[in-house]
Amino acid sequence: DNQYLSTDIALDAVVQSDGGVPVPLRLRSRRLANLDLALQEAVERARQRSLQDAKAKPAEAGLVDLVLVHSAYLPYAAHDFGIWTPLVRQAEAARVRAGISTHNPGQPLLEAPAQGDPLEIRSEGTKPYAVRCAPFSFDGQATRNFSLAANGLATGVAIGHRDAALGAGTANGGVRRLVIAGGSLSLEQAGRPESRPLLFVHALGALEITKAGDLFIDVASAEMRTRDGLGRAIQTPVRSALLVGSLRKWLGSVRMSSETTDDSWLHGPTLVRINNVRIQ
Repeated sequence: DNQYLSTDIALDAVVQSDGGVPVPLRLRSRRLANLDLALQEAVERARQRSLQDAKAKPAEAGLVDLVLVHSAYLPYAAHDFGIWTPLVRQAEAARVRAGISTHNPGQPLLEAPAQGDPLEIRSEGTKPYAVRCAPFSFDGQATRNFSLAANGLATGVAIGHRDAALGAGTANGGVRRLVIAGGSLSLEQAGRPESRPLLFVHALGALEITKAGDLFIDVASAEMRTRDGLGRAIQTPVRSALLVGSLRKWLGSVRMSSETTDDSWLHGPTLVRINNVRIQ
């Protein structure tokens, strides 16, 4: 009654095109059929990155608008949720009960009134064969789908057996696969440079998160999009950009594409845009 069979397949490789540079490729799946579906697309992205990064130059410091493609903000390990990790960590019933969380059901998640798309996030732990999904947790909690945020307000929290016994509600197996609603931008609008240069990120080299929720993002592969005096778009391959910020501060201005992409890790917007971010 408290065990289930599961498979966890991890693929780590290095891809190098002829004339390109080596780039890492990481995939994780619960079954080979799902891995086969994702592998061809992932290899093609890595092949293009290999050729692009061979011509890339280090990014210069300054203010930019930031765009992350879906594959750039995905998690890489079982314990992290990519750029959404600070929000997930705050959504623990024990932290809410202790009064040390910024994720209090019914209260805004934002520090200031929203200027971007309203945030809609839920935990989907029951999708068959998706990464992190299972019928119940290792300590026997039935996995339940629940909302984390709706219209920019905190809603549900991750509840374990102990939290349930202390009155937090019904145990739900914790936060699992995230489903993030799309926003109001088309792909063309999300990727268009405006008053500032646009850093369009294809892949992260590393992502570090402090206990306070600050993000340190190392950009491995990107392009800088600008406009010349005639309004023509110019794209320049760049690398080695360090971004520092706070997810809670960014949430107020985050804009997302209406088009979404479904990955075993996460279902969310194909492009996420955050304006006025500083490259260190």
